[in-house]
Amino acid sequence: MRRAVIEAHGPQNVEECPRLFEARGFRTAFIEVRDLLPRVLKNVLSHPMAFLRYERETGFIATATVMRYLRGNRNGVPGADIGTRLLRAWRDPEPRRSSASW
Repeated sequence: MRRAVIEAHGPQNVEECPRLFEARGFRTAFIEVRDLLPRVLKNVLSHPMAFLRYERETGFIATATVMRYLRGNRNGVPGADIGTRLLRAWRDPEPRRSSASW
């Protein structure tokens, strides 16, 4: 595995998850809503038909989440407690060996 995004609930998991990944050679960073929204908007605008199809299939959960956020629920994640964070973990790719280095 080279990349993962984990939804960590509660203070203990928010502290422990990065340590577990880092102990196995991953780099980690928490994803903030302000970083996530521009990417989501870009994807929705780039692929509107796919977005609408998935929204219909999932009962419009993304739309409902955005509406809750805009109405003042800054958590934005349905059913999550205040201690919920999104953690991104990744490994840098291994350097490629050139055939000349043999």
